Amino acid sequence: MRTATTNTFTIYPNPATTTINVALLDETKAPAKKANITGKLYDLNNTEKRKVVIKDNSAQIDSSGLNRGVYILKIDIDGKVENHQVIVK
Repeated sequence: MRTATTNTFTIYPNPATTTINVALLDETKAPAKKANITGKLYDLNNTEKRKVVIKDNSAQIDSSGLNRGVYILKIDIDGKVENHQVIVK
């Protein structure tokens, strides 16, 4: 598993309340059309809280039932992982 040095995706809003949106940061750096892209949201105890398949370079994650705090969203693009810190209010 490699960690990305530059992010392919952006997340918003941050802090989030009910929904976390995942979107492509730069159209020119889009992953391959056939890329297998998933997002997993973890709490700081490394417990997986949500999982989503990212299709057409975007996704929404329901954060309404989560406790307030800091989470890590790990986006896996064909084995290359990028991490995003998300605050849930």
